[in-house]
Amino acid sequence: MGGPIPYEDMIAVRTDSAGRVTMLQANAVRMNELATLTAIEAQKRLQSADAQSVSIPLGAALGIPFLSVLGPQIPVRIVPVSAVSAAFSTEFESAGINQSRHKIFLSLHAQARLVIPGGAKQVDLKGQVLIAESIIVGEVPQSYVNVPEMDDALNFALP
Repeated sequence: MGGPIPYEDMIAVRTDSAGRVTMLQANAVRMNELATLTAIEAQKRLQSADAQSVSIPLGAALGIPFLSVLGPQIPVRIVPVSAVSAAFSTEFESAGINQSRHKIFLSLHAQARLVIPGGAKQVDLKGQVLIAESIIVGEVPQSYVNVPEMDDALNFALP
């Protein structure tokens, strides 16, 4: 895996004869390939962490936030419990009067068991990475009213 992934590798933008965006089509093969390679690499790293032991302060091991940096160091092992799963999600957000920002995220999820002297605790490991982003420019509307909250809309409509 390397540097940034071009948006065009993930999404094909279809336009009409006037150049207006009519459809965004996901490159499912490329996206699945990326998800699989990322999940395999994450699984390898999680399994290699099993062979290692890290030390954390006793306060952190007890889960007490204000004591999290205090106390003697306690050895902790990470034992993978499940395989890493990967999934894509997308998000559209307004980026101006006639623009939308499209973001593609890759989310990873796995479960692991933290083993400390005297017990163990299962934890969810989750991460999300922005994979690609693009601004889609549309037509400028003839008129535009921005009312961020419904109460403001009612105040605008009523004298």
